[in-house]
Amino acid sequence: MTRTLTLTTDAFRDQHGDPATWSPATLDSYLVIGEIAPPPPLPYTHREMQAEAEAWQASAAGQQRLADELARKGHTIAAGIHRRGAQDARQHAEAARLGWPHYEVFLNAGLIHSPDRWEKQQVTGVWRTFSTAGLDTSKLR
Repeated sequence: MTRTLTLTTDAFRDQHGDPATWSPATLDSYLVIGEIAPPPPLPYTHREMQAEAEAWQASAAGQQRLADELARKGHTIAAGIHRRGAQDARQHAEAARLGWPHYEVFLNAGLIHSPDRWEKQQVTGVWRTFSTAGLDTSKLR
């Protein structure tokens, strides 16, 4: 049985690591692969993701207003639930503003209910954008 390897830009990055450490020849190879076999288009455009972020931000504002109103009336448990919903919506909005690859990682990482463990990292590479304390993100590839 013959196995055919398909070289894509994602596979190249996985094989060669951080692009910041690449030699000029390695970078040229990556660019050639990108021209021969460009990655598929993203499922959502930048504009669509910005609209998604705005919708999440509006949801956060509405939930925060409701939480404040409930707290004023003395309904602390319900207010806390809506405060947490507003916090989650703000995190969705922040991830959506960064575009689809970042938003997809945010959703797949299961960090919606653990915002204290979500950190935005300044690391090259889409799949290394979000890091979590104690969670193995290597399975997100």
